[in-house]
Amino acid sequence: MADEANDNHADDATWVLTSAFIILTMQSGFGLLEMGSSSPGFEVNIMTKNVMDVVFGALTYWFVGYGLSYGEPSNPFMGMGDFMPGESYSHEESGLIYSQYIFQFSFAATATTIVSGAVAMRMRFLIYCAYSVYAIVVYAFVAHWVWAENGWLRTMGVYDFAGGGPVHILGGTSALIAVKFVGPRTGYFQRGNNRTKFAASSPASTLFGLFMLWWGWIGFNCGSTFGITGMRWIVASRAGMITINASAAGGAVSLLYTLRKTGRKQVRVHHLVHGILGALVSTSPTCAVIHSWQALIIGAIGAVLANISNTLLKRVKIDDPVGAIGVHAGGAIWGYIAVGLFADSELPGVNVMDGLFAGGGGKLLGLQLLAVVSIMAWSLVIVTPFFYLAGVVSSKDWKDPRSGLRITKQHELLGEDKFLHGIEFPFDQSMYFEPTGSTGSQSSINGSGESDKQQMDDAMPNDHSDEEDPCLSSDLPISVSMADARRVSCLKAAQLESYSSMLDEEVNMSSASEIFSDEKEDDAEETGASPPLQSTRPNRIHRRPRKGNSKNSLGTLRSSATGSVPRGTVGGIRFETPIGSTAQTATNGARAEERAHTKSNRRRSGIFP
Repeated sequence: MADEANDNHADDATWVLTSAFIILTMQSGFGLLEMGSSSPGFEVNIMTKNVMDVVFGALTYWFVGYGLSYGEPSNPFMGMGDFMPGESYSHEESGLIYSQYIFQFSFAATATTIVSGAVAMRMRFLIYCAYSVYAIVVYAFVAHWVWAENGWLRTMGVYDFAGGGPVHILGGTSALIAVKFVGPRTGYFQRGNNRTKFAASSPASTLFGLFMLWWGWIGFNCGSTFGITGMRWIVASRAGMITINASAAGGAVSLLYTLRKTGRKQVRVHHLVHGILGALVSTSPTCAVIHSWQALIIGAIGAVLANISNTLLKRVKIDDPVGAIGVHAGGAIWGYIAVGLFADSELPGVNVMDGLFAGGGGKLLGLQLLAVVSIMAWSLVIVTPFFYLAGVVSSKDWKDPRSGLRITKQHELLGEDKFLHGIEFPFDQSMYFEPTGSTGSQSSINGSGESDKQQMDDAMPNDHSDEEDPCLSSDLPISVSMADARRVSCLKAAQLESYSSMLDEEVNMSSASEIFSDEKEDDAEETGASPPLQSTRPNRIHRRPRKGNSKNSLGTLRSSATGSVPRGTVGGIRFETPIGSTAQTATNGARAEERAHTKSNRRRSGIFP
């Protein structure tokens, strides 16, 4: 009998550990989703924050988190023992405790990272690291209430199978509080501002992150049986099917939602992602106690609520770049309500009261609503002081905690990857220059990435110091570092010199502004839309200059004495501010200007990519 019991424990521990490994890989999914939903220049910063979730979360959970959640002795409010679990257990007991420890930690880390996406691109890195420690403590109390044998919500009859309350309601509410303290991205809700500069950097990464979270959710829900012996394997199997059914229904409804919102013209990634994740969140409390057909209803409603919630949040100027608040808080609140409506006590392997639609009356529904209010109130009371005090300590101004929580505007404009992590992205045209009101065409042309990269490597000095460089001029915007300016201006000088050497009598440098712009791109610039893609083949330019107004059609060249070059975009890099060139480029520019007055009305051969 002892050997059989040991074998059962081994099977259960293996199941729990495997599920925990799957759940921890969801950190990669969260990171990819957040990274893809954010603006360029914050990718490394976001992934690093997810690393810190695990680093500080694991340390805090070992020191105090596990003891507060499941330690003995305990009372209905908190655990008061088993801090820093170690070698004080028997061999068999230690195996069970350690496997459950790693599984419960994976839940705690997930609750923390929800806030990361909501405050992306704004919160100071060290403030977030401090929060990742504090969040584990906040989570531990709620986990005790819901899952510990003597937790006050559990003893009353509240049911949460896989973390709808301790993970998602708590995490979503904390994210809302954090966003209110840190504020929206600079200019995001400014009237008349062009939202395209806040566009997601990589919707493909967002979808990749969705897939990782989607499959991880099966481990999230199925692993919550804490084993596969006895009747638990039946519960796990049912939970897996419910998870897939609900998410599929959520995806289908999200497709209809995005088509309806866009007049049947587009399928927007964020609508699909938010809807599917909202459906998955709604399964966490319910997946063990409902029937497969009910999962379709619950998932569909969860998807709609997630999308509508995020839309309403934007209307009240709550800036959540990844939609974490609507997905996690909205989906989980619905999931708790769904338990009160659909729970069936006759399903094998579960211990729950019947819901309203199963003939149990409204008692369970009332208890579930009580749990929702209690968890949200706990977050409001405990998390709010943290962000206020952290902001005041950082800003040294008790009236202005926000300035202590936020990164500087320069960091927000150019990206934390550059300033905090020392990573520069020279080909990101949006990260170098602020728009100016100068005259001249501001349209762009997309060039060949490979040739640009090669010319960049050839033009750039080996060092990255801020010493004076011959490629630099003195009329650079103050927000641009010398390294950035050197990189961009050297590339532009190298390109223009190379192109200038290929000019013959029918092609001259004064046509650069014409090549940089066409009428379609001017229209796109006025409407805020992205300019059309250009061919990368060196074919002819099929556009004549405007007769009688060659200066407008060719663009305005700055004085050649300054060594400046035309405004526009070369090789996919946009220049909103004139940049100085080399002496050779100034000579070429002067020669080009002279040729422009004599040959401005002749058709030119195209040599630019």
